[in-house]
Amino acid sequence: MTESDRSAPARLVSFEGIDGAGKSTLIAGVAEALRTRGVDPLVTREETTGWLGEAVRRSIDERMDPLATLFLFLADRAHHLAALRPELARGRLVLTDRYHDSTRAYQAVTLADRFDDLDGWLKEVSHDWLITPLRTYLVDIDPEVAVGRMADRGSRTNYEKAAFLGKVRSEYLRIVAAEPERFVVLDGTRPTVELVRVITADLETLGALTPSAAVDG
Repeated sequence: MTESDRSAPARLVSFEGIDGAGKSTLIAGVAEALRTRGVDPLVTREETTGWLGEAVRRSIDERMDPLATLFLFLADRAHHLAALRPELARGRLVLTDRYHDSTRAYQAVTLADRFDDLDGWLKEVSHDWLITPLRTYLVDIDPEVAVGRMADRGSRTNYEKAAFLGKVRSEYLRIVAAEPERFVVLDGTRPTVELVRVITADLETLGALTPSAAVDG
């Protein structure tokens, strides 16, 4: 990462939350609302859809050593950012469904017996290439509600247990407390349309909807 990357915040906006919080639905709603205003965001996700992202998903599904999964997450993120950097450099608004904070929250739980300070270790290994989001929206929800939502849609992963998700939620809230200026915490039980309005207003206040993020022509 160059010095200019650090001094000028990129229009990278991340959405975080435990599984079942409703992030994907919310991002789709935000993207649609922005396009009606002439802003064409790039919508992306982690894990990515490429083979590195598939390796991450497979490592979770097959219950690989959590340390191996951590390194796969980092490889996928490095590749992801390499693809996003040109878009961010020209001022495009990027909305990502999960990013660095997901690793900080989830792996703090899965690797609790391996790291005394996972945050410190992650900062050391990713400082030179990680891009800090302009804003991070944490969609907060009770783990029992989240698990119920996932059961209703027939979705299952090895992460979808209320007790586990409760620990992850606590890690997210710890991160928010440490970096309150970057986060907006949203009530995941509120109607999506209400949350979309809150987010678009916040992005406008941040200057993320200025002409350099608009659709060409």
